[in-house]
Amino acid sequence: MMRILFSLILLSLVLGCGTDDFLSRGEFDPFSKVDDIFQGVGKPSRTDFENVVLPSLNNDCNMCHDNPAPDYETALTVIEIGSPLKSVLYKTAIGIGHRKAWSPDRPEAEALAKWILLEDLD
Repeated sequence: MMRILFSLILLSLVLGCGTDDFLSRGEFDPFSKVDDIFQGVGKPSRTDFENVVLPSLNNDCNMCHDNPAPDYETALTVIEIGSPLKSVLYKTAIGIGHRKAWSPDRPEAEALAKWILLEDLD
């Protein structure tokens, strides 16, 4: 009786998984679809970028070099929506891998972080 039960369990595992590496099937990877978290949420406001963020970037970046985000479309390529600390633009502005332009508590840095986090800048 035990042999039959064991055989049925083993057979159901092998057939039910449908893959050669049946132990890997169904594993949960919380980071496999990180981009889906913000899908449908939208993009940061173009108006807030043009009225608040861009003037600060132009003022402070252009003192030493060209602004790395001279327009809205370019800015979207150097940020990770929802995560300032994963955004090249924000990290550069606060001095990670670059000369510090703004301390994180400066209004300009706070506005950039809020913009990346999809918060209103009113």
